[in-house]
Amino acid sequence: MNVTDDAIVTLAECCRQLMRLNIGGCNQITDQSLAALGRHCRMLRSVNFSRTNVTDDGVISLVTGCCKQSLMEVHMSHCVHLTDESVEAVMEFCPRVSILLFDGCPCITERSREALEDLKSPDCKMKQVTWTIY
Repeated sequence: MNVTDDAIVTLAECCRQLMRLNIGGCNQITDQSLAALGRHCRMLRSVNFSRTNVTDDGVISLVTGCCKQSLMEVHMSHCVHLTDESVEAVMEFCPRVSILLFDGCPCITERSREALEDLKSPDCKMKQVTWTIY
């Protein structure tokens, strides 16, 4: 699909009540799109940016932005540039996330699994997690 950062930036600026977005497989998407979503989309609950060209910087911009309290579902599978920093940022800044998918990310290590194990508590709302440790 030929969706670009320019399209997502415009969408984020004009549709501030956006709740769900699936841009998975749009290989022209970069950190610029996630930063715009983090800046403008306060009500964003679910985002899929699997198989895009985002990095940890983009994920951190998203999850520390205005949507951090509303995000419940993050799909970031098969993003080859993501590391444990992205997983840890989602877990640290997005308390309502209950679905976190990051399988097929070759730079994510055992450290993320250990961080997820630390979430074992009565308050943990995690329903689904998928990952691949390389």
